[in-house]
Parts: sequence; C-alpha cells; structure tokens
Amino acid sequence: WSDLKTFRGERFKYIQAPKPELYDLRADPAETKNLVSEAKDTAERLRRQLAVLERHQPRVTGRPSDPVLAERLMSLGYIGYSPAVANASGTALSDPKDKLEVYSLTMTALELSESGQKEAALEKLRRAEKLDPQVAQVHYLKGLILGDQGKFREAAAALERVVALSPRHVAARFKLALAHLRLGRHDRAERALETVLQDEPQNFRAYHNLAAVAYARGDLRRAEELERRALSIDASYFEAWNTLGAIYVVTKQPDAAIDALRRATSLNPQSAQAFYNLALAFGAAGRREEAAGARATACSLDKRYCS
Repeated sequence: WSDLKTFRGERFKYIQAPKPELYDLRADPAETKNLVSEAKDTAERLRRQLAVLERHQPRVTGRPSDPVLAERLMSLGYIGYSPAVANASGTALSDPKDKLEVYSLTMTALELSESGQKEAALEKLRRAEKLDPQVAQVHYLKGLILGDQGKFREAAAALERVVALSPRHVAARFKLALAHLRLGRHDRAERALETVLQDEPQNFRAYHNLAAVAYARGDLRRAEELERRALSIDASYFEAWNTLGAIYVVTKQPDAAIDALRRATSLNPQSAQAFYNLALAFGAAGRREEAAGARATACSLDKRYCS
C-alpha cells in the first residue's frame, strides 16, 4: 500500500496520501471532516511545507539489533525493508484507508495466533488474502502459523511468497530457512541463511542454523566453527552451547563436551536434552556417578529420557 506522511501545524493537520486529508484541529479535534476539497489553498501550502521538511530531514533506516524484537515488529508491520513501488500495471499503490478490513483481519489473526487459536487465525488470513493477495504480512503470519503446526511444506510456500513480495524481509528469509531445514532441503536452507547474514551479520541464530546444516552433512569441524561464531556474538545462547557439547561428544572430546554442556544446563536447567547430553559426556569421560546423576535429572524433566 501507499505510505502516509503528515504535517501538523498549530491549527491544521495535513495527511499526504493517494486521497489526501486536511483537518481543522481547533474546530474538529476528532478529525471527522476532511476539508481538502474546501480548503485547497491551505492543503497545498501544507503539502509544500511537508515536502521542504522531508528534503532536509535525514531518513531513519535503523532497525532493532535484537532479532527477536525485530521479528515481532516485522509481524506487526512496523518494519518494512523493501521500499514501496508502483504496481506492475503502473497504477498507484492503494490508499491504506481503503484497506482497513484487510488490516483488521490481519491484526485479529495475530491476536488469535498468540492466544493459541491457530485455525481461527488462518481463516482470518485466508479472508485477508482474498481481499488483497499482495500483502507480505498476511503471508508471513500464515507461514509462521503453518510452521508451528509442523506443516513445513505449506509454510515454505507461504514464506517464499513473502520474499517474492518483499525481498528484504529478513525475518521471512530466516523462517523460510528453518522450514527448508525441517524438509531436509539443506542447500536451500543454507542459501537463505547466508542472505540473512548479509543483512544481519550479528544474527547468531543464523550461524546456529548454518551449524545444523553442517552437522547434517557430517562436517562437524564446520559446525563447531559456526557455533563458536554464534557464541562470540551472544555467549548466553543456550542452543549453541548444547549443540557444541553434542559435537564434542560425537568427536570424542569428553572434557570439552562437559564444559559446554555444564554451561548449557546452567543457562537452561529445564532442558532434559542438555542433561542427557551431559550424561553421555560424563559417561565418555568414565565419570559414571556424575553420568547417572545427569541422566536422572534428564528423566525427571522428560520421561522420554528415562530408558
């Protein structure tokens, strides 16, 4: 859709849009009557002032350094990495005022999804998609929900649509890589993660998932290197310590595995998998009593680790 720009003076407020708006804030503080047709001179004067201000103000292009926050803001539509362009037919972009139903359906879907009502959320998104199939956020939310449901093939299709509509949508490329990983498409996952790192070189989760690709290929040295890279960015990243410990168990470095997995279990004392890995590391080091204790903890946290 088209972007919106506004100039607010002491009395008047002008909104630049495909259908411009002008409000007299003194007489109409609720902005219920658009005066743009009645006060054309005032609207044009404010439009020119807005243009002058825009030429002299630096454009803010920064985004949050926290990938989790960035992803959250992206899902809400507060961050867009691709500039608006005209439609392929050359027609102007839609005025957001004409798309309120799509917006309402999308926001309702987000709320339903966060409350666990996944199917209801998907139904809202399907309705929004019928009204406007060109909205990246609709397909992005759809991809997230389908991924949560384990429908990775459908999730990947939705996320590929996001990337087609908004090529610099970093969060979509990251989630698309995760879907490819779950589907065993390691080459495609790797390519997607590398593009994420081009835009977000400090994205430690991308390094961690590249390590998963390397691990799946049997390249444990590369996997270790990538996990170390992730930890150099965020030393408190539990998943990297846990995976690093597992790598050391497989490569028969029990002391290094114990150090990594102790760090992992201190960061996440509720992870049965990390305690089970720690039990394996203790066992490999011949420390049977400590191995039994770690295995008992894993069992108490998750019965699947009791056998």
